[in-house]
Amino acid sequence: MRHGPIIFTILLLACGAKTGEIRTENDEETFDMFIDAFTTDSSFQLTRVKFPLEIVTWGIDERQTIDKVASDNWRHLRFEYKTGYATRKIDAYTQEITISTDSASISLRGVDNGIRIDYVFKKVEGQWTLMIVRDYSN
Repeated sequence: MRHGPIIFTILLLACGAKTGEIRTENDEETFDMFIDAFTTDSSFQLTRVKFPLEIVTWGIDERQTIDKVASDNWRHLRFEYKTGYATRKIDAYTQEITISTDSASISLRGVDNGIRIDYVFKKVEGQWTLMIVRDYSN
């Protein structure tokens, strides 16, 4: 059968969205749809991080430092949170997502430990993008 390449082309075109795009019925990207794709698809994630990404931390001397991560040093982030994470014995934390019209944040807060990380997203030209990470863990 020589229909293989034709079927593959049809399936590829039927997928619709290019890498880095999410389409909905009203053509507006919701944060929920975005974060699902961001968590599960490492290629998609690379297209939705503002590189070089600023990672803000507090040093031992209580001074703020800013490191920048380039795309070639990026490690895939997974925002998969299960309720049991808040009660596990090691590195327990809670996760809270706050969404407004053009910005959102995912906040991780440790339970009886020093975890304190905020991932800040902005809607840029209709697409959600990770803009900065604030890691004030100790």
